[in-house]
Amino acid sequence: MLSYLKKSDGLTVAILTASCYVAAYFFEAGYARQSGIPIELISISLGNIISTSIFLFFATVIAFFTCTFPYIVTIRILGKYQIAVVSAFIFSLAIFALLNIYLLGELTKGALIKTLSAWIVFTLLFYFMRSEKKNELPSKHIKPLSEKIHDITGMFFWLFFPCAFFIMSCGAYSARLQVSFDTFTLKNNEYAILRIYGENIITKQIVDKKMSDGIYIFKTDDFKGIEILTRKEKSK
Repeated sequence: MLSYLKKSDGLTVAILTASCYVAAYFFEAGYARQSGIPIELISISLGNIISTSIFLFFATVIAFFTCTFPYIVTIRILGKYQIAVVSAFIFSLAIFALLNIYLLGELTKGALIKTLSAWIVFTLLFYFMRSEKKNELPSKHIKPLSEKIHDITGMFFWLFFPCAFFIMSCGAYSARLQVSFDTFTLKNNEYAILRIYGENIITKQIVDKKMSDGIYIFKTDDFKGIEILTRKEKSK
């Protein structure tokens, strides 16, 4: 498959473009979910695709190395014992889960304890279900367990559901940490601009220097003669 894509530049460009579009949509879906914006209003532009692709590239690289670091270190220090390999792999999955929980703003002491407890339980289950054969050499025709898990780890980050969930979590994280907004005043009411989707300008009304929960939608034609200001909120 990869060799075929290398020979077909047009197909490669089309797949990359579609992937960036889908990634931008899931990012905006995460942002919309956190901000209370109806998903039906989401519209993807070239600017969304470029900014989201750059952000997700660095976020994915950091997440990949963070999640696989325990596995790599364990293999180098303890060797390729089955219990060490599987335990490290499960711990990497636990870190991935905690990372998404943190991005969603729901990381608590209870969630941390439950995740670590699950890691210990699954490791012990594997230990009791399958005994290690330390002195048995692996067959030349069968991949060692460490190589199989390494292949699974690489594929894990290219699977649709974990990638989509991670991208949506990044969008929610971006919405939670956004502190700078363009604002305008209309009929003595102040509004903060959250997103611009095509001709729809998604805003929230500012009441007592805080944004309300309701969503207000304006059209670009409504902004004739209206002054746009930049406003920063206090860190959340």
